[in-house]
Amino acid sequence: SDDLYVRLDELRLAKERTAAPDVLDVKPISYRLRGLSAMRIFLRSRGNPDNMKQTLISPKMVKDMAAQLGIRDDPARYWYCLFALRYPQSPEWEVVIRNDTRWYLHLPSDRLQPVHPMIRRFREHLDDCKSNEFLWDYRGFVKMKCSECGLPDSVIWCHQCTDYFCAPCYLHMHKSRRGKKHWPMPVPGSRYLTGAEAGRLKEFLPLLNAGFSNRRRFLARDNQSDKNGSPDGD
Repeated sequence: SDDLYVRLDELRLAKERTAAPDVLDVKPISYRLRGLSAMRIFLRSRGNPDNMKQTLISPKMVKDMAAQLGIRDDPARYWYCLFALRYPQSPEWEVVIRNDTRWYLHLPSDRLQPVHPMIRRFREHLDDCKSNEFLWDYRGFVKMKCSECGLPDSVIWCHQCTDYFCAPCYLHMHKSRRGKKHWPMPVPGSRYLTGAEAGRLKEFLPLLNAGFSNRRRFLARDNQSDKNGSPDGD
């Protein structure tokens, strides 16, 4: 066969090679702040080179969030306060700490407020969590199809994958170092786990994503640990 030669446009080729990825084409937004709020954000960014917005969470902050959520007299649900306090802020908001109290700074308007900007969404989500609690009293009747094997035996929903998984498929698909960083959420009303499944899923399921009560009830092998804990001090 004859050789085929193609003439390349060197200028066009150079432009294609130097084109930035789409993620780098995002237009940066700058805000002009003044006063103590600007100094606090500046010092925090100097102290955290990666510019993380995560701040230390004190018991007072948890109680303040409980008051905003309307669960101040319900300590059993304080786990949701940690979820709300650790939830990532949108780019327009920053967190400022004053006298052990969290204030939320709206960057475009340079305005401070003590109420979390997403408090309305958190209340709606918390109400959904409360309404689903009765499902833990009747384990085994919720049948969700696994996204991998197709069997109606799902026990986990993964935040990052946005899919339902049965226990074997979740463990198989998330055995890598990257997979272990995914956030699984128990499916209320799913069947009881076997001893081997409970032992392996225990390390994947942090308290933050399920709450201590629901985590304990999900990992229970039978109903002896659903509400009051197991006899050996769960």
